[in-house]
Amino acid sequence: MTTYSVRCRHDACRHRRVTSTHPDEYKVVPRCPVCGNRKGWRIEQRAYNKRGLCRCDGPMGRGNEPFPHRTTHPLCEHHPHGIYNQARARGVAHDDIPPEYWPKGELHAN
Repeated sequence: MTTYSVRCRHDACRHRRVTSTHPDEYKVVPRCPVCGNRKGWRIEQRAYNKRGLCRCDGPMGRGNEPFPHRTTHPLCEHHPHGIYNQARARGVAHDDIPPEYWPKGELHAN
């Protein structure tokens, strides 16, 4: 499970909290320090929470671990050239990559 900051608000008492993962991903939901309830956490809909983060295994950060990124990242698996770009970044020759992963318009080897 990848961790990142998630801003939450409790519906009953309106307490704000930053959790390390999404509240739905916890085995035991964190207890609210104000009212003591576990149910009722919701994600605050701020602009940076709406940016559409992807969690594929494409881009590698420090220590070769995937990190939250946008789907427009050139190494994302959902990017049109993502798998091709990943292979090229790892040092695979253009001819060794299957043609179905080549960028559109490149029908011959470089």
